[in-house]
Amino acid sequence: MVNQGFSNPMDLPEVMKDASTLSRAVRIMAEDHSIDFIVLNLSVHFFDSPPQIVADARKYLSEVSRSGCNGKPVIIAMHDFANIIRGSSAPAN
Repeated sequence: MVNQGFSNPMDLPEVMKDASTLSRAVRIMAEDHSIDFIVLNLSVHFFDSPPQIVADARKYLSEVSRSGCNGKPVIIAMHDFANIIRGSSAPAN
């Protein structure tokens, strides 16, 4: 996707904290014919969340990445804004 961008992105940061809410949000987007693919943008710091939240999300993300959503591709992207803001790719001390 050179020189391309996303039109009409949905920002749902709280859905990662509850696997059933995440599942419902992804299902709704998958059923929408105006959405071509789904990108779940996940901070690496999400894995500092309580263990059950991480385990539930990890299980759901694994399932959805294998099965897709109504034939739509699912992209799971991870980022670390702390390093981007510092202008470094090195981990924080």
